[in-house]
Amino acid sequence: MRAVALAAFFVLAAPAAGADYAGLVLPTPIPCDAVPGADTLLGTPGSAGCYVPRDATRPTVVQAANVTTDSSGTWSVTWARPFVSSSPVVNPLPVNSGALPILCNVAARSGSGASGKCWQSTSTTLPGTLATLVGLIISPFAAPASNASVMVIAREPTQ
Repeated sequence: MRAVALAAFFVLAAPAAGADYAGLVLPTPIPCDAVPGADTLLGTPGSAGCYVPRDATRPTVVQAANVTTDSSGTWSVTWARPFVSSSPVVNPLPVNSGALPILCNVAARSGSGASGKCWQSTSTTLPGTLATLVGLIISPFAAPASNASVMVIAREPTQ
C-alpha cells in the first residue's frame, strides 16, 4: 500500500511534458573576486553583483586612544576616523600605578573627539580618611591628576 502511495505521489509531482520553467529560475550571483577584510575604520563598499554583500567590511564601531593629562588634569582625544553618531559612548579609564585612586570624567564628546578631566584622591592615611569623610561634603578628589595616563575607549551607541 505504501509503495502505491509513493508511486502516486511521484506521478502527480512529475512535471508535465513541455512545461516552461524559465520564469521560475532566478539568476544566481557570482562569487566576488576578493574576500573583504576585517572591520576597517571607515569600511569599504562591497559589490551588488556577487556573493559578498554591499558594505561587507563594516565601519569600526569602537576606537581607543592612550592620552596623558596636562598639569590641570584635563585630557582630550581626536578620533582617527569620525564616528557616524554625533555622541558616541566614551569611557575614560585611568592607568594608575600609584597608591591614590584617580577618577576621570567626560566633559565633551562628539563624532570627531572627546575631552574630560581627571582628579586624584588627596590622601589614604587615617587623618586623610577622616578628612575624606568630612570631605564627602566638599570633595575627596580635589587635586587634579597631572601627567596621568588615560585609556579612552569610545564606540557607536547601539540604542
